[in-house]
Amino acid sequence: MRLSALALILSSLFAAPAAHADSMNLRFSPLSAIIGIVDANLDFMVTPNLTIGPKLIYMNFKVFDVQLKGSAFGAEARYHFSRAFADGGYAKLMLSTISAEFSAKSSVTGETASASGSGLNYGAGIGYHWFWQSFNLNLGLVLGGTSVGQVEVKDSTGTTVDSASPNLATGLEFMIGFTF
Repeated sequence: MRLSALALILSSLFAAPAAHADSMNLRFSPLSAIIGIVDANLDFMVTPNLTIGPKLIYMNFKVFDVQLKGSAFGAEARYHFSRAFADGGYAKLMLSTISAEFSAKSSVTGETASASGSGLNYGAGIGYHWFWQSFNLNLGLVLGGTSVGQVEVKDSTGTTVDSASPNLATGLEFMIGFTF
């Protein structure tokens, strides 16, 4: 009798979540929040497999003598292979504008250098999303970059260097969220 009760408990813990009528998912990165970066998305269900919504990133943190401030605002679309807001794989595309300021002070010379820039941030990724009632989390891989509109770098002598070279990078995505 104890074995069947244990089997019932285990099956309820690992069973697929019941279908629900939620049409939005608010997600954020808890790891980024630890260092002072707000990275959040609000997903709206457009079709049973497609979500789209705004993406916001806000950075304002200082580590030793290095300061980073910036923001990005755009949109992210996800295609869920099983269905939106259910366990399964997804593919995503994102596009946003970004603006950032960076400054660093040398502990050796005491000189400060700074840089500022703005541009278009883009990316594509794949991952897996798990849902438990309204709580959810996703893990993914992202390939993206920034098409820099303008970068201005200044050192303590006032020398300015302009640059406009695009870049490409990979990354990991870990976000938690709540559907409603």
